Amino acid sequence: HGSNKNILNLLMVDLANLVRRFDECPRSCDVLLTLFHCALSSYRRSTVCEPFPPFFIENGERDFARVERIFNSFKSISAMRDDLPSYTPEILQLIDWVVNPTEFTLREMPVDEYVTLHKGVKKPNVVFLMAMHRSNPRYESFTEQLGVNYAFHGSSLESFHSILRNGLDVKYGKDTSLFGNGIYLSLVSTVAENFLSLGLAWDRTSLGKKLGCIVGCDVVKHHTVQYVGAATIQNSSQHRRDEKLPAKNYLVVNDNDFIRIRHLLVYSAEERHASRMKGWFPIAFYVAMLAFIALFRSSFWKKYIS
Repeated sequence: HGSNKNILNLLMVDLANLVRRFDECPRSCDVLLTLFHCALSSYRRSTVCEPFPPFFIENGERDFARVERIFNSFKSISAMRDDLPSYTPEILQLIDWVVNPTEFTLREMPVDEYVTLHKGVKKPNVVFLMAMHRSNPRYESFTEQLGVNYAFHGSSLESFHSILRNGLDVKYGKDTSLFGNGIYLSLVSTVAENFLSLGLAWDRTSLGKKLGCIVGCDVVKHHTVQYVGAATIQNSSQHRRDEKLPAKNYLVVNDNDFIRIRHLLVYSAEERHASRMKGWFPIAFYVAMLAFIALFRSSFWKKYIS
């Protein structure tokens, strides 16, 4: 019966809708496929590759090798879009499961718009707005009563497939953490950047060879949320007007329902390196010109040409 159900699911993939998704949101498809592949190829995949496509689970065992073979057969993201009509139903089902999550929709937004709304944030290469499909009455009730702060969370690249699909989860907090068990966020983006861990990306992605991610979240102003660490900050959020906050750097949250992910910020190591090199080029050129002029005016040069 289980295999028959899987066959029926494979036949339900809407090819036209999948092609439209690639056409309208190519970078959203790219980042979701890339993050899933990073989790799939991680040595921690039994933990971070969760959820896993259910139609590749047989007798409770996840068929990692089979999914890896499919991903290795793909070309670039643009080529994948063109090849969609030629893929088998099984491959189409896998792609659809990754790029069309049931939990949320991910859409790219202008980077400059985000940076304007959130002052002091290091400019990402790409920003995605995350819209949840399902309501959370408990979160929405607390938000209405207490309001929210906007905070940042950084982690390893391989963790973001699970973070986006499952949300930030208290169960992954460690009792040995600096301020006890819980979900750690910061009101200051530079603090979250310290926990951003760059990782090798899927070699089919157009986003860069080495990537890192941060999520921007709304956090309910509940009395159980701990504010720890010293700093004077002012929160800037597009969801709530700017306001003075406690002089703390960290938020430690012990309830999953107090957090809602709003944005995914993607950083490329190559872009940052290229930017630094671009800045050094005029300086190097100027130094080379000065050296040439000094040589031209030197007695050695005059002696050489005479």
